This record gives sequence, C-alpha cells and structure tokens, in this order.
Amino acid sequence: MEKRKFLSLIGSLKKREQKKFQRHFEVNHPRDTTLGPILDYLMKYSALSSKTWEEADIHDTFTTVFPGRSYSSKSLNNIFPRLFQHLKEFLIIEKLRDKSFEKEMLWLKVLLERRALKLFPQAINFLQTRLKRSKKIDLWFPYKELRLNYLRYYQSLNSIETKKHLNQSLVNLEDFFIGGWLKFQCECFNRANILQEPIAWTTKDEQIFHLATLNTSDNPFIKSYRYALEYLRNPDLFNFDDILSHYKSNYRSISYSDQSTLLRYLINFCSAKIREGSDEFLIYTFELYKFGLKEELFSKKDSLSSNLYLNIVELACDLSEFQWLDGFQERFIQRVVAEEKEVVKSFSDALIGYAKGDFDIAKEKLRAIKYPDPFFKLRRYALFARIYFDSEEKESDLLADHLRAFEKLLFRNKSFNPRLKEAVSNFIKLLRDLGKTGFKDYADLKERLNNTNPIYYKSWLTKRLKSLEVSQSI
Repeated sequence: MEKRKFLSLIGSLKKREQKKFQRHFEVNHPRDTTLGPILDYLMKYSALSSKTWEEADIHDTFTTVFPGRSYSSKSLNNIFPRLFQHLKEFLIIEKLRDKSFEKEMLWLKVLLERRALKLFPQAINFLQTRLKRSKKIDLWFPYKELRLNYLRYYQSLNSIETKKHLNQSLVNLEDFFIGGWLKFQCECFNRANILQEPIAWTTKDEQIFHLATLNTSDNPFIKSYRYALEYLRNPDLFNFDDILSHYKSNYRSISYSDQSTLLRYLINFCSAKIREGSDEFLIYTFELYKFGLKEELFSKKDSLSSNLYLNIVELACDLSEFQWLDGFQERFIQRVVAEEKEVVKSFSDALIGYAKGDFDIAKEKLRAIKYPDPFFKLRRYALFARIYFDSEEKESDLLADHLRAFEKLLFRNKSFNPRLKEAVSNFIKLLRDLGKTGFKDYADLKERLNNTNPIYYKSWLTKRLKSLEVSQSI
C-alpha cells in the first residue's frame, strides 16, 4: 500500500520537483546509507528508462544498488514506507514555503522557546516589513499583524510602545471584522439583484450596520464597502453619477480584487435599473464595461470569461455600437479560452446579425454552434426565440414549437439555479402569449409583466409589448 502511494505521488511530480526532493533528502538525511542510494537509483531509472515510477521493483532495485548484500524481507518492505514519509515531509515544507507567513511565525515561536532573544527582534522586524509590503493585497493583514504584536508584547513584557502597537492591532482587527461583514452583506444584496429576489434585513443587521456607520476609520476598504452597501440597500436614494464618481475617486486605494468586485456591483445595479425600464442605464453599463476593459479589471491572467464577453457584445448591439464592437472583438477574442473561442465568435456574429435585422445570418451562425455547455444552450435558445418573434416566423408555428423545446431544455437540466429556471420559465410564458396571433389583451399582459419576478430578458419583453400596443392603436 505504502509503496503504491509513494510511487504514485512521486510519479505525479514534475522532474524539477523530483530533483528538489532528492536534494532535500541528501541535505537533511546524509547518514541514511540505504535510502539515499536507492532514491538516487530510482531517479536515474525513471529518467533513463521508458518505464514509469509505478513499475519499479524494490527487489531488483536493491540487488542492483547493493550487489551481494543480504537483506531481510522486513527491512526491504520498510523502504517505501520510509521514502513515503520523507516525501510527505518534503511536500509539507514546500507548502510552508508557499505560505511564508506561517513558516516565519513557526520560526519566531521556535526562537522564543529556545530563548534566542537576540535573533527574535531581527526576525520579527523582518517579517513585519514584509507583511506591510503586502498590506494592500492581503485581506488577512490585520489578523496577521495582531499575531505578530502579541508575540512582540509577550517577549518584551510591559513595553509601553509595544502595548500601543497591540492596541492599534486590536482596532485594526475590529475594522477587519466590520469590513468583512460589510462585504458579505454587499454580496447578499448583489446576488438578490442578479436573481431578482427579496432579501432579509434583520434587527441584528441594522445594529451592526449602525456600528459600521459609527466607525471613523480611514480604512479605504471599509469606506468603499460601507458606501456600496448604502446604495445597494436603498438604490432610489442615490444619484448614479455620484455613485460612479465615488468609485472612480477611490478605487485605486483598494486591492485589485476589491476594485473588480465593486465594479461588478455597479454593473449589476445598472442591470436591475434596466429591467425596471430605465434605458439610460444602458449607457452607464456600457461605460462601466469600457472602463473595466481599459483598467484590466475583468482580465485574470489575460483571460476573459465567455459569459462576460457575450454580455459586452449584446449590450453594444443594443446600443448599435457596431464600430466599437469591431475593435473590441479584434482585441479581446484572443483572451477567451481556446476551446470556447469559435463558439463565442459564432454567437457574437449571431447577436450582431440579430441586432442589424439580418435574421438569416443570425440563425445560420446559431445553428453552427455545437457546444454541450448548458448555459450556452440557454442563451442560444433565448436568442432563437427572439429571432422567431421579431421575424415573420412569429405568425407560424415555429415560435410555439421552439418555446416548447425551450421548456424541455429548461426542466430537464439539473445544473440551472432554481431562480434562473423560474426567470426563464416566466420569459417563455409571457413570450408565448405575446406571440399568439390575434392576442389583444395587452393590458393584462402588461400587468403580469410588471408584477412578475424574476423574468429573463424583462426589458426586451417590455419594449416588444410597447411596440405592439402602439401598432394596435394606429
């Protein structure tokens, strides 16, 4: 069992990592005259032979490395378990190197235990300096700083200066917890915006929020998320130009991750306003997308999610920004993951064709898409439904047949969020009634549209209903 675990684990490492393990063993276990030569042989065996690590035989290995040397079955059977223990030790140390703060904290505790009081201040000051450099991007900075100052305080006993540092760390930790709560509540309201669902706000939440408003800290993280929570809770009390100005004035003072998060809140805030029929927020959303692209707030390691890419294309189509779209596609299509690039390009062309009224081109591009992802399928079915409605095929059975197929896709798929399923189901029901030949009860449909939540493509349905009402009144 241990043999298989060791050979499987070391075989999964890269050659560079295997060599590091070998060096680690040589440095830390120089007196082991059995395991050292065997490990050295196994390394050469895997490098020179076409066989894998798992095919290594310990009997052949031992007789090759130590010809003529006698051995017992017990000592032979212990070789791989011992190597496995050393390999685990090596991997843990490597992990500690990744989490340097934990490694250094362990080192500080060792220095204290061994009463190395001359080395301790140097080590703690070194770690404090490194920690401060990471302050802007390290969410856990206040917690780490408090741990350091506790160590410093107990080592120096009643130092007045150290006690000040410790008290300040406690204040910073309070900011940290308040900031964490603010961000959590912002995420809850943002999610409610996306899923078009109500959110509970308890008396306890109100009390914590009151504490957050009393907090006089200059911490930009707290300031930014406190302001975000205020406008997410009470969107009608805020002018969006003021919200936008506040974000652009302060976003550089927080981490890259928080810059992206707050931008996401603003975009979803605008989407909620668009669903309510406020078309001016289309322009706001477009400007936010352009700002995020310019500042690289959407790109992670030069990649762009397919969903985000298509959202940008669809919005630009709604605003007829076709010239801008040409430049966007040329520059950013390369950032979509390779296996989705062709699908995304075809879907983008279909969106552009639909926006320009070239329905045949749009349908041709959509039919060429063969991709198993359920969310792509959902977008594809929704676009087909809009094409059938806006083209002459609304009057035929194509729209009705397509909506029945759309319902089957929706209810057979288990990966969709229940709230998303409900939104798409409401879209299908309303579109089915809107597309019926001779349907005249637009007042009832308008009431249903206003009082139903959630609805997929609500703003699109609202516009189509208005245009039908106008055409009926002429």
